[in-house]
Amino acid sequence: MPARSPARKPGGQPGHAGRTRRRSARVDSHEDHWPTQCRGCGAALPRTDAAPVARRQVHDLPAPAPLEVTEHRAHAVGCPGCGTRTWAAFPVGVAGPVQLGPRLEALAAYLRYVQHLPTGRLRDLLRELHGVALATGTVEALCRRAARRLAARAARLGRQALTLPVACMDETGLRVAGETLWLHVICDGTLTCYRLGARGDIWKAHVGTAVHDRFAPYLSRLPDETAHGLCNAHLLRNLEEIVELEKAPDGWAARMQRLLLESRDVAAYWSDTTGGPVPEPVRAQTAAAWDALLTPVLDHYESLPPPARGRRRGHNLALALWELRDACLLFLADPRVPFTNNQAEQALRMARLQMKISGCFRTREGAERFARMRGLAETARKRGQTLLDLLRLDPDEPWPDPVPP
Repeated sequence: MPARSPARKPGGQPGHAGRTRRRSARVDSHEDHWPTQCRGCGAALPRTDAAPVARRQVHDLPAPAPLEVTEHRAHAVGCPGCGTRTWAAFPVGVAGPVQLGPRLEALAAYLRYVQHLPTGRLRDLLRELHGVALATGTVEALCRRAARRLAARAARLGRQALTLPVACMDETGLRVAGETLWLHVICDGTLTCYRLGARGDIWKAHVGTAVHDRFAPYLSRLPDETAHGLCNAHLLRNLEEIVELEKAPDGWAARMQRLLLESRDVAAYWSDTTGGPVPEPVRAQTAAAWDALLTPVLDHYESLPPPARGRRRGHNLALALWELRDACLLFLADPRVPFTNNQAEQALRMARLQMKISGCFRTREGAERFARMRGLAETARKRGQTLLDLLRLDPDEPWPDPVPP
């Protein structure tokens, strides 16, 4: 990302549409303020309105409340006929003499998996705000209970992810129980799903269009019928490295950057005007310009004395661009295919944030639980909900429709 210009001031820029907080129609409480003395003569004033009331609102949080305690009482009644005593049944879920309720469980899970609080800090927050003293193990047990409540929904989410027609994919390393495992993500604008595994354990069962960063297993292990779209943000960065390495600000890599950015603008124009793909003649013209740019570049690299090992970095990148041209430019033919893989990269940032705030995962089971809950939380956000909303729903209740971007 380019550095911000020194002349650019922080905050909203000229032309930015601002937002003003509006008065709420719902008022929970009000305070009346009356003048006591006339500002003209100083006489005492009665409490009688002489003009419409002036109103100002203060929107604030309520004071943190202590835990609400509900006592369930099961009565026994003797039968007038036979004298048998019958006890009432407790409601489903009320199983112990003293237990913690579903709202507290949902809050703990939200703070753990959405706000990334480590268990110790979560325990302290609940004690300081709500006066509830919980052991660290109890807090962790609450989070496990919430995850079990959503287990069936998480399994359905995993199956739905494999049917996405166009899916962004990526992966990142996680330290789990002293070893490095890999968190894999698959997502689009409607859902996000994570899975823990080895680095090459990609989404092999997905058969739609896969948008990725040119990681070799995506190209070699996905089904033959899979269409591939490459992340052009990665390619732009790779090309910038070649510009700097070869010290050629107007060399082939810089010209390829311009061609990619121009193609992105062309795709955006046709998407905005027709909602469809770039017309085939325009796509053919772009492909011809691509080949015309790379042909002399490859000839140049192949004419150079070979290095001691392998090939030059510029040569490797030029070969990849030549061989994967259609994957690089798939966004021109299919408007559903994004220009970049940024959706998947942004999804993985939350895992890195979890590592920075809470450290590594002590068990694989804990890491897998985080992956499932994080996927549910992000999918809920894309559909206008939160993880708290999801925990209040019946497990079999369908997802709401996605929120338009």
